[in-house]
Amino acid sequence: MFLKLRMRIKSLSNTYHWVNRMNIFVLDENPKTSARMMIDKHVVKMPTESMQMISTITNHLGFDSPYKPVMLNHPSTIWARESQDNFQWLLDHCGALCEEFNLRYDNTHSVELTLNENYDTFMKVKSHLPNIGLTPFAIAISPNMNCRKLPNFEDLNTVEKYQQYYLEDKWKFASWKLGKPSWWPNDHIQKKDQEWNDWLESENERIRRINNGYTH
Repeated sequence: MFLKLRMRIKSLSNTYHWVNRMNIFVLDENPKTSARMMIDKHVVKMPTESMQMISTITNHLGFDSPYKPVMLNHPSTIWARESQDNFQWLLDHCGALCEEFNLRYDNTHSVELTLNENYDTFMKVKSHLPNIGLTPFAIAISPNMNCRKLPNFEDLNTVEKYQQYYLEDKWKFASWKLGKPSWWPNDHIQKKDQEWNDWLESENERIRRINNGYTH
């Protein structure tokens, strides 16, 4: 029994690990608009994650890739190689993220050079993928994320789910040098801060009561 429980915990831990190591934050169906909606922190790191997926698919199809392959069977990587349009969406998104980085930080992201230098190879990779149009986006959001606790979460479309992921789980480090997206409320961070402080206060009170119970 305990062995099965340990194996289950390990399985959940592994799922959490690979889901959170890589993602495509589909904040809009348009790859360039989605990039513009990214928080500053993601504009810095997500070009690299996108290029990791592109390189993994490139390597998987037998081409020389700029990065070593990682997590071939991650949901986002599986989605990106399902069709030519999916792969092109990711390429466009990666390029748009690099443009955002340039605009926000007045600098060139290293991935932009990699993308430009290998674009012809990526087009060959694309030609080897099924020509079946854009397929439904993958959702790589861990089961323990706060957004999944929302009562209507499963009824939302992919874009709405990722927007809620931002609202519920990324608010602590959310910032935009060039302006936040329209779906982000002006007072959202203040409200979430208050919710967090209220929760901490209630937890401290609960712990005090437990401790008092133990001492009497």
